[in-house]
Amino acid sequence: MLPRFFHRIPLLASVGLVLCACGDDAPSGTWTLLSQGHEVGLPASEDLDGLAWAGNEVEWERGDGSTLRLAVQLPASAWMPLGHGLFWASRPLGAQSTPGGAEPASLSKGDFELPRLRLDPGHQRRLDELGEAAVPSDLRSLLAKARDGAGACMVGSRVLLAIPEGQVPPDGLRLEEPVPLAWESDGRSRIRVGGVTADGMTFFPGTPVPLGASAGGDRVLRFSTVAMGRGVGEENGNAAEVQFILRSGSRELLSVRQPLAALPAPVQHRVELPADLDSNTPLTLEARGPLCLAAVLAPRLTPAAIGQPAARAWGSASPDLVLFIADTFRADNMAAWGGDPSLTPNLNRYADGCRRYLQAQSPATWTLPAHAAFFSALYPPQLGVLTETDVLPSAAWTLAEHLRAAGYRTAAVTEGAYLSASFGMAQGFEWFEEHTLGLAHTLERAEDLLDRDDGRPLFLLVHTYAVHAPYDVSAATRARLSEDYPFAENQDAVIPGLVSVTQDMQRGVPTHESGAHKVKAFEDLYRGGAADLDLGFQRWLDALDERGYPDHGLHVFISDHGEAFGEHGSFGHGSAVWQEQSQVPFLVHGPGIAPESISDHVSLIDLPRTAAGLVGVAPHPSWMGRDLGGRSEAAPVFTFQTRKVGGFNDWAVTHGGVKWILPTEQEGEQVASWVYDLDTDGGETRDLSGPGNAPSLSADLLDLMATVRQRLLDADTVLQLSAEERARLKALGYAGED
Repeated sequence: MLPRFFHRIPLLASVGLVLCACGDDAPSGTWTLLSQGHEVGLPASEDLDGLAWAGNEVEWERGDGSTLRLAVQLPASAWMPLGHGLFWASRPLGAQSTPGGAEPASLSKGDFELPRLRLDPGHQRRLDELGEAAVPSDLRSLLAKARDGAGACMVGSRVLLAIPEGQVPPDGLRLEEPVPLAWESDGRSRIRVGGVTADGMTFFPGTPVPLGASAGGDRVLRFSTVAMGRGVGEENGNAAEVQFILRSGSRELLSVRQPLAALPAPVQHRVELPADLDSNTPLTLEARGPLCLAAVLAPRLTPAAIGQPAARAWGSASPDLVLFIADTFRADNMAAWGGDPSLTPNLNRYADGCRRYLQAQSPATWTLPAHAAFFSALYPPQLGVLTETDVLPSAAWTLAEHLRAAGYRTAAVTEGAYLSASFGMAQGFEWFEEHTLGLAHTLERAEDLLDRDDGRPLFLLVHTYAVHAPYDVSAATRARLSEDYPFAENQDAVIPGLVSVTQDMQRGVPTHESGAHKVKAFEDLYRGGAADLDLGFQRWLDALDERGYPDHGLHVFISDHGEAFGEHGSFGHGSAVWQEQSQVPFLVHGPGIAPESISDHVSLIDLPRTAAGLVGVAPHPSWMGRDLGGRSEAAPVFTFQTRKVGGFNDWAVTHGGVKWILPTEQEGEQVASWVYDLDTDGGETRDLSGPGNAPSLSADLLDLMATVRQRLLDADTVLQLSAEERARLKALGYAGED
């Protein structure tokens, strides 16, 4: 029989839970967010009159209450020649994100708008990696050859212009682009600026923003500031500065300068408030300097004395929780799952001290639906997150939202693409940071977020694409593993040889020795990426050890899906629900958690209930799954492929060690295409679907199968990706939106 609670469709709670996770004797009401219901601090666009850039007045157009566009004439002197008819110019507000649904930036001359250049994913990826660095000569030549006539596009903080070689940009080219403003979410003012989505407010120089009450006395104001923009001539080292001034009435409490940056890192501030401040006089923050998009992020009044995470000034506190997600990391990269012990030695040592779920399945075999599902404990069909442009509905109640309602400081650093605010993944995080700069930068930012302690317990999500295609292997890993893994120079060197091998596999033709060699050359590069992740993960463990984190905090390591290398005729992920794509590592480490291997079949859909149980918070009633710490009875596990690949898609249900793989669009009686006994055939080599062999699907299981495929939530967002976001997804091997 199935557990009774699996027979109902979960009901979504209409209000968030208000739970105390900070200890019974924690000071009440002392963590006050100062960005409630604030839009942008600009009653009308006329308030911006007089702002100029490069000596040219900026024009402003106010939209339907939450949109703002700027337009400015770019002088000929603003363009930097790159050769081959290519030119750069700075964008006045830097590399700000395009608000969802807004018209994209454009470059025009008179009434004629220049065509938008479309860069192929490889060129776009190289430009993204450069950031603010100069464009190398070989890339300039490639861009010139690849372009189709004249045109322009936005690349980060700059405009790329292509015109006939030998000509120069004319005066009077008009740049027009949307400006990201704050929006309201659950009574909080939210912003997305400089790669960060957070509670906060955007504003402009000369327009002070009110923060709210200024009661002092054993109180600290914590906040971060951003000054985002570029001036003409910055390529020559002429960087500008912006001054931020915090006041209570006429009383100045803080005055700091920080560089104006196209890709700014938020600067954190901590201001002890004097006890004699007038509580009726609001705090205000002002920016002074050149045109920029200024922002105040996560402004919060907190206790002055907070102690340490393991020793709070008010006594006991809930444990911190870190969730580390290694995207595309196969379970068998690790020794506990039968992998090469020399490949990931640091992760192997870590796993030895963990509770290890050896038979964990992801709810989906590619990034977007998998994360949406285990963030919200609902399966992809229930959420309606099935295709490349679906967004996690705001009505879903995520683990981050739940822990935030329980008093946690919620923060995340991700490597973007599908782990982006654009896809709804910032839901519940008061600080959500995304970038495309690689694992080293991810860990640096994660360490900073660890150190921003304000007295509340922390839920921190750390996500990396270090193992995801395009595969790359560091020199250190090549030197260490080259004897067993003769790495090719790069992925492009081995992909052409896989085409015929893949076609043969899909036709059922046995793979000959030369074909097997080509497959191994491809897989070796992937395994090298896993070894590189292992190096970075040890740095992360060292950072946790230095802070004494293992003594008080919980740590969970998972992947969202695996990667196929021809085991069942497919490569990559998101193409089927075989074990090589669906099985993932699931490790839990922390005080009081005994190291052990658990062979029960579990799902990442169990993650929210399990995490809530670990930190002592009641689960949300909308969540499916189980609290694995409670050792509840076995339950069915579902995995969805969701996308149509090769004209079909499929899904799988595993229960009692048996796995049934079924067509998604099958109506009426459910007939499995393949059936396996995973307890005796983990590699899925013996199909039991023939007459008289296959275990039958029980009536209870069929009822539950209908439940998990029923849409529960409606989409509330029509996703419109920017050109940069589409290119990032294509670079990772996804189609994106054309």
